[in-house]
Amino acid sequence: VFYQALHNLLPQVQQSRLEIWKGMLDINQVGVDYEAFKKKVQEEDTSELIQSASEVIRLDVQRSFHNFVSIQSETMINVLRVYAFYNPRVEYCQGMNFICGFLTMLFKEEDKIFKILLAVIERLNMDKLFQQDVPLLRLYFYQLHRIMAIYLPDLHGHFRNEAVNVSFFSSAWFLTLFTTILQHCDPKEERPPEFLLIVWDNFLLEGWKAIFKTALFVLSFFEKKLLSMSFEQLVFFLNDILRTGFFRKESVMQDYRKFYEETSIS
Repeated sequence: VFYQALHNLLPQVQQSRLEIWKGMLDINQVGVDYEAFKKKVQEEDTSELIQSASEVIRLDVQRSFHNFVSIQSETMINVLRVYAFYNPRVEYCQGMNFICGFLTMLFKEEDKIFKILLAVIERLNMDKLFQQDVPLLRLYFYQLHRIMAIYLPDLHGHFRNEAVNVSFFSSAWFLTLFTTILQHCDPKEERPPEFLLIVWDNFLLEGWKAIFKTALFVLSFFEKKLLSMSFEQLVFFLNDILRTGFFRKESVMQDYRKFYEETSIS
């Protein structure tokens, strides 16, 4: 049902997409009183946990979404502080700021943003990704390495010859679910690029498989160029790949949809 609803969605019907996402995440069943937790955070503002997390959160928010007209920094800071207090096992991890900023751009209200962030992290096992020793991230590096060997063998061989490990460039893709794309957008824009919204459609439908498929698409899109690069050129370009703005082209979105439908990974 959700697949058909998203597949037939017109790009301009933003509100419909957001309602579908909330249904997929079953937000009404997230039984957390955000305002109550926010009050506790304010009451315990001097605690070591809150002060430590707040300092990093404020710095990351200001650095990542400075001057974005559709993203209120204080909203993000409040939501991330409450999450750090709510889940002391994870607290705050760099990468969460981009996801929160993306959700803030879309949902605006703190209560909704918090519940969606919470549902995404818990139901898609991101808490393990954000733990201090990042066990899940290391596993995802290995899986992406193996998937490249199957679907992009020439590029995989070139990376091996140039001693380029996927961990050199893909951590941000996994930790932020490609929301670092927003860093390369005009701060005056009021909605995220359609490409990013489609990535999230797929992520909420299929989980982590969607992020691996998207990573494969990005690498395949630039494969010819990457095959001609040396180690230094590869590391620089791969870490700056979203800055090219390739995701804005309508033809790229069509190619992505086609690639996504035709590529099957288990």
